[in-house]
Amino acid sequence: MTGLVQAFAQHVGVFFDVARESAHLGYGVDTDQLMLAEFLGAVRYGRRLQPDGLAGIATLRIVLAAQESARTGRVVDVVFGG
Repeated sequence: MTGLVQAFAQHVGVFFDVARESAHLGYGVDTDQLMLAEFLGAVRYGRRLQPDGLAGIATLRIVLAAQESARTGRVVDVVFGG
């Protein structure tokens, strides 16, 4: 059995054993299209991509604080900036 991980794919893969065929049944939004549209809009209008690197750093700080809180059982402050 082989597989392919597609982190942003929003579909269910099905394999029809009798017919020996497979299909992808899609659902949700096309996140690849949304990321491309955001990139092109930022280039076209000269604005920063969203989310930007600062949002990524803030998200990382939140995740690290949550992990520390889970590990210690205590409330952990999240410091933004600096």
